[in-house]
Amino acid sequence: MTEAPELTYADLPEGRQFPQMAYEITPELVASYVAATGDDNPAYTDDAKARSVGLTGRIAPPGLAGIWGRQAYLQGRRMPPGGILVGQDMAFMRPVRVGSVLMVQAEVLRRWERNGRRFVTLRSTARTADGERCGVVRITAIWPK
Repeated sequence: MTEAPELTYADLPEGRQFPQMAYEITPELVASYVAATGDDNPAYTDDAKARSVGLTGRIAPPGLAGIWGRQAYLQGRRMPPGGILVGQDMAFMRPVRVGSVLMVQAEVLRRWERNGRRFVTLRSTARTADGERCGVVRITAIWPK
């Protein structure tokens, strides 16, 4: 089995937009997230309880944004070892139903060098099937290669 190629600093010119990708919020993905984090909010696991608080059914845990945000720029690549996450912020515009398919696109906002280190800021934006923005993840990292 061949290892995925690394996503290097040279692959990240300022302004680069990655191809839009589909990311499905499956019940299995949500169950894995709940098991890994212990965040068993009934809004993620129980349709009736989610509806009882005004939702239209189970919703995706917002923390999944960390996964789709990263996948939007990796897309078949892998991080080189030794990277350091310097900052991350997430914004959520609306709940996402379990079973939804998000369309996610990443772009390189900024890159610079300081004290011999290479920095990159990336933003990943997710939209629902109806085209409405539902989440934005922005990270800044020291890129090792």
